Order: sequence, then C-alpha cells, then structure tokens
Amino acid sequence: MDNSLIQDLTVANEKQWWKIGKDVENVKEILGLREVKIKHLEFQNRNLERANDQLTDEIKGMCLQISAYQDYKSFQEGERSGMGNVTSEIQKCWKQLHNKLEIAEQQHKGEKCQASKLRHVLEGFEQIWEVQKNAIIQLKG
Repeated sequence: MDNSLIQDLTVANEKQWWKIGKDVENVKEILGLREVKIKHLEFQNRNLERANDQLTDEIKGMCLQISAYQDYKSFQEGERSGMGNVTSEIQKCWKQLHNKLEIAEQQHKGEKCQASKLRHVLEGFEQIWEVQKNAIIQLKG
C-alpha cells in the first residue's frame, strides 16, 4: 500500500473514533439528565403519597367532627328536623374530599407511569451505550 492510502485510512479512522467518542459523550449526558428526571419524579411520588395520606387523615378527622357536630345539634335541638341539612352538608363535604383524594390518586398513578416510561427509555440508552462501547473496543482491537 502506498503512504497516501494509509494516511487517508488513518485520518478516516481518527474521524470515526472522534465521532463515536462524541456520540458516547452525548448518550452519557442524556442518561444523566434522564436519571435526574427519574429521581425528581420519584421524589414527587413520595410527596404525593404523603399528601394522599394527609388528605385521608383529614377526611377521617372531618368525618369525626361532622358526626360529633351532628350528634351535638341533634341533642341540643331535641328534634330531628334539622338533621336533613346537616346530613346534606356532611354528604357535600364527603364528596368534595373524596374527589380531592381521587384526583391525587390519579395524579400519583400518572407520575408513576411516567417514571416507568423514563426508566425504560434510560434502559434503552444504556443498551445503545453498551453497543457503542463494544463497537469502540472492536475498532481499537
């Protein structure tokens, strides 16, 4: 082989190595960003779980307060004529709190699903990174 062909092959090989190295760096950067996003979503999930627990406790407490209020009013009035209004208010409160709880649970499920999808994307990038790493090793060898 003549020297110019060898030089051309060497330059082409160096360019290919540089491009592969750049691709590997880009994939590592993307993986890092994905990991940060996943950790952030997992943190949000934990916060939503705590908020969900807190809402559940608030609902239970409000139910107890409403029940105690209902008993007190019933005893104080000595009649059942006002019970319809109290019961109606209790039902309204219960529905509102129940709706808040359902919304929080749906939000939590959505974020868990998003975290799962991101985890799968991250696994895909890791596989690509392994393939590129193996290609680099083969080119060096």
